Amino acid sequence: MLPWRNAIIFALNSLYFGVHATLLPRGIQRMRPVRLILIAMATALIAQGCASSRYNEIHPIWCGLGGAVATGLAVSLMDSDLDSEDRNQAAAAGFGAGTLICAVKNSSAPEPAAPRSAPTPTPAPRDSDGDGVTDDRDACPGTPAGTPVDSRGCPLPKDGDKDGVKDDDDHCKDTPMGTDVNGMGCAKERNIKLEGVHFEFDSAQLTAESMAILDRTARVMKENSDLNFTVGGHTDSMGSDTYNMSLSDRRANAVRDYLISKGVNGDNLNAMGYGESQPVASNDTDEGRAMNRRVELAPRM
Repeated sequence: MLPWRNAIIFALNSLYFGVHATLLPRGIQRMRPVRLILIAMATALIAQGCASSRYNEIHPIWCGLGGAVATGLAVSLMDSDLDSEDRNQAAAAGFGAGTLICAVKNSSAPEPAAPRSAPTPTPAPRDSDGDGVTDDRDACPGTPAGTPVDSRGCPLPKDGDKDGVKDDDDHCKDTPMGTDVNGMGCAKERNIKLEGVHFEFDSAQLTAESMAILDRTARVMKENSDLNFTVGGHTDSMGSDTYNMSLSDRRANAVRDYLISKGVNGDNLNAMGYGESQPVASNDTDEGRAMNRRVELAPRM
């Protein structure tokens, strides 16, 4: 808004230059300069009050009416000798000054600020499997409900027999409580049967499933470099003793070679074929013969 000083100067200039002296009402021409200045000040104050309203924009007509009323009243109070025509002409001059002041104010008024839109709330991260780890950090989505997980959202390693070796690494998952075990989860003096390790028929060629099992064995042995084993190959009683001894030896060496290829130190392993000499079940039944066809890791002390 215009400062009071600027409003007063503006009103005086408007009254003096806006209306030529020859066109001023006779009443105003007869008034003394002091009275004229006071009238102009009153007009400017009323008009400025309109222009300073709390509203962003006032129509110039209203400011003009304010200036007309102020000028008319001032003229009547300061010079009672003026006739109605003089008062009307003075009010008309005040109307012009008030209108001009308000028009200038409206033209310089800033545009109202656009209302700010409310910020869009950020949706909360989802936890689809309900394991307490949000989807954006969950490395194991789809974990069954109620499964204990780590900070990555993956199931915590289980240790079913409580021997200190997690089930994924444990080659002897049924070790009795309190047994002194090695890094493979087996009693230190116990032979470890490599469950699930099989060969193609009548050969020393490992099956694909057997290789996956031996991958786990190799990983555990590399993590426990103090483990030393003899890889023992065993057969059932079908076939000659000589043939079974040769086959078991070839199978034992096939397992040793595979473990070494996966990074196990060769000095920690040797291989031995025992043929049918160390059965663990009867060779009279299919089930017994299947149990006798095996590969074991025997601890080397």
